[in-house]
Amino acid sequence: MKNMLSTASMALVFFFSLLQYNATAQSFTAANCCNATPVAKECVGASSNPSVIQYQLGPLCSSLATQFCVTTEFSNLCPSHDATAFVFVDGVFVTSGDITDVGSCLSFTAQCPALITVVAFANPNGSGINCIQLGNACFYLRQA
Repeated sequence: MKNMLSTASMALVFFFSLLQYNATAQSFTAANCCNATPVAKECVGASSNPSVIQYQLGPLCSSLATQFCVTTEFSNLCPSHDATAFVFVDGVFVTSGDITDVGSCLSFTAQCPALITVVAFANPNGSGINCIQLGNACFYLRQA
């Protein structure tokens, strides 16, 4: 009985330490996201087609979760549209958000050998503004 309690308490400690690690890993902010290594770049807007980034984590990377972020570096998108990104890791939805403004940041974690897919598109926001040119919002996938 004593051995079972010991095993159960060790499992709880491990579980709570994982929760704490994941909470820490999700704290990637726009400020430190810009210092991360860029691994891919795309722009969304003028082409009116969705932009897709696919990035495969190599087989030799660490087994620990690696932090990533999608950050907007340049935007001259017409005020009639917003840019939205959806992030998938191994085909599973992870996060999404507005990436219209420069400095926007979506953070997430992934483990080897994950396939990261970012799908972004420009969508009308109903502002009633009409632009001659749609413009672009350019974003990076960055790895910490």
